[in-house]
Amino acid sequence: QNPKSQINKIISHPKESLLFAGYEDRNIRYFDIRESKCIHSMVGHLEGVSSLTITPSGDYLISGGHDCSLRFWDINARNCIQETM
Repeated sequence: QNPKSQINKIISHPKESLLFAGYEDRNIRYFDIRESKCIHSMVGHLEGVSSLTITPSGDYLISGGHDCSLRFWDINARNCIQETM
């Protein structure tokens, strides 16, 4: 993890005490608000992560990157389930 990487987007989970941040270093990080710590980090894109949103159900995270792709993530499984270019 690069703690000095620029954060491009931060969003909160609609139902749980989680924050998601998209970074210029290509990572998406999950933060537990109650514990005040990063609980998961993953490379999200080939270039910086520029946008994030969560479905209203809170089950899926959608990210956009400077690599011109959209990725759909299963929040609980912490994996990409679909990618579009």
